Amino acid sequence: ISGVAMTAHAKHPEDARAFMEFLTSPQAQSIYAAANHEYPLSDAAEPSELVASWGSFTPDNIDLTALANERGEALKLTQEVDFDG
Repeated sequence: ISGVAMTAHAKHPEDARAFMEFLTSPQAQSIYAAANHEYPLSDAAEPSELVASWGSFTPDNIDLTALANERGEALKLTQEVDFDG
């Protein structure tokens, strides 16, 4: 899972929370790791053979709020290079 969130007005917040907890569980992370070749969130889930060949994962310590503050500039750059072609 690359990201997950629940809106403030979710009609079924308990179900949404349970689903998010499942998505981050070792069981679900093992499925995603095998299917998407992403590093699993859970240390209890093994990465795919391909991902394991890349070595260990070192997470960034970047402040995502600071990153979000630059999205306007990022959008201008993607438009300038016609990223979506």
